[in-house]
Amino acid sequence: MTPSDTGLSVSGAWSLHSAQCLEACGVDVPSICEDLGIDYNVLTDPDMRVPRDSLSSLWQAATEQSDDRRLGLSCAKALPPPVNNVIALLSQSSDSMQDVLSSFERFQRLVTAGDAFSVRRNEGEVTVCFDPVVGAVPMSRHEVEFSLVAVARSMQVFAEERLRFSVVRFKHDLFADRREHEEFFGCRVEFGAEENSFTFSASVLDTFSRHRSARLHKQLQALAEQDLADVDEASLSRNVYRMFVERFRAGAVARLSDLAKATHMSERTLQRRLHEHGTSVASLRDAARRDLAREWLRAGRSRSTVARKLGFSSVDTFVRAADRWDREKRPE
Repeated sequence: MTPSDTGLSVSGAWSLHSAQCLEACGVDVPSICEDLGIDYNVLTDPDMRVPRDSLSSLWQAATEQSDDRRLGLSCAKALPPPVNNVIALLSQSSDSMQDVLSSFERFQRLVTAGDAFSVRRNEGEVTVCFDPVVGAVPMSRHEVEFSLVAVARSMQVFAEERLRFSVVRFKHDLFADRREHEEFFGCRVEFGAEENSFTFSASVLDTFSRHRSARLHKQLQALAEQDLADVDEASLSRNVYRMFVERFRAGAVARLSDLAKATHMSERTLQRRLHEHGTSVASLRDAARRDLAREWLRAGRSRSTVARKLGFSSVDTFVRAADRWDREKRPE
């Protein structure tokens, strides 16, 4: 399945870890990327944001290439959890497991495509739930298992194996013998459940880390706050741009009121937040027009058709805009 652009993205550190684990399990990731039109260098760059659909497409293709019926679990076991991201470093410098959970909930969007993980506390137990944020390409059961197991392993690393699970649940049905899953988790594993989650005793929340450092944690937290603001604003810009593209393709007009409603903001707040990130509604509309105009002209559409579909008042107005786009340096 060829990935599409839904505006959702994950961290390059996470996609790199996914690719490395798949390769450790015998999957030819570079060849899959070539077949799908995914840039392998971008997918494995820990400092990039990678389209959510690109990673899910990789997992789907890997599932078809591999004969491992437990590919997600096998991949999660193949390599230790990565430490090349700020959340991992925050966890290591945290004072307690309680701080680890708080940081993870607060900053998870630095790694994931959205708030996919949530924490529920009830009667002496803690349950971490995974409700994946997906785009046009659904997550395979293997990617779901890999994601949940990787987070569980990361928490076990912090707790230095003192964290013991009482139950692990997956929404997908059982597709192989569950004994390997139960052997790995050391507890009952349920399939066909109402949620993807793992549960452990709340007593572990008081576990202290031998790597804790209040000064380092404070510095990393400030960095994480800035990174989160950058990710959220960049995501907003991508989403507004994408909405313009979708509307133009459909022959519709994207009004400011429509954009504000879709982003759950007032018109003024939307304009202010885009301005704070160095862009505007008008700039993003212009970028969408530019990219679609180039695509449609290369496909052989006439200038009059392109001008009409992009909402220009006349062909002459469109030509002047096209001349301006050619003079401007195209963004990297």
